[in-house]
Amino acid sequence: MLVAVIGGNLQGVEITYLAQKAGYEVLLIDKNNQVPACGLCDRFIQANVMDDSVIISHLEICDIVFPAFENLEGLTRLNEICQQINKPFVLDLKAYTVSSSKLASDQLFADLKLPQPALWPDCEFPIVVKPSDGSGSDGVKIFTTQEEIQQYYHNLFPPANCVVQQYIDGPSYSIEVIGSLDNYQTFQITEIRLDAPMTANVCWLRWSYQGN
Repeated sequence: MLVAVIGGNLQGVEITYLAQKAGYEVLLIDKNNQVPACGLCDRFIQANVMDDSVIISHLEICDIVFPAFENLEGLTRLNEICQQINKPFVLDLKAYTVSSSKLASDQLFADLKLPQPALWPDCEFPIVVKPSDGSGSDGVKIFTTQEEIQQYYHNLFPPANCVVQQYIDGPSYSIEVIGSLDNYQTFQITEIRLDAPMTANVCWLRWSYQGN
């Protein structure tokens, strides 16, 4: 089996490594020829996913396509290409639009009545401000007083397209759920540990769904 992995950074490294451990051949495609997964794959093609003439010709020889990047425009186009050439595409775009948005994810958690930190302004300090888009702690800020908020945002608080809620100190955990339709399986919960300059005492919950 020839597996196409689109994107050669962290996610691409994981997929490439695991695919090869499973005995599959990996074709890696990335617009950058210096990505980490380049050293692991069987074949490498430098190309942009928006370049249909190049991408289609290579995906046609593959058996399955794994996206390993986070760009909605690129993922949407890649999904369209895979439908066009009838190749399995391991991503649920509808789920991605929820999991890639902290605002949409929080709304889903609320609809499901899952416990989560209280939202501003109905919460106490300290508070955490998280951009709705983006991964991990990128752009996340913690404030302990109203004065700190005023100094940073002046009169533009709460900021647009952000989640503002009570900050709860504690460890961060990750759980993977893999499944399709009504058949799901959870795996071992792992603790997330980051280098001190990156942590900023920030916790987040990230989830994703892949299926038919």
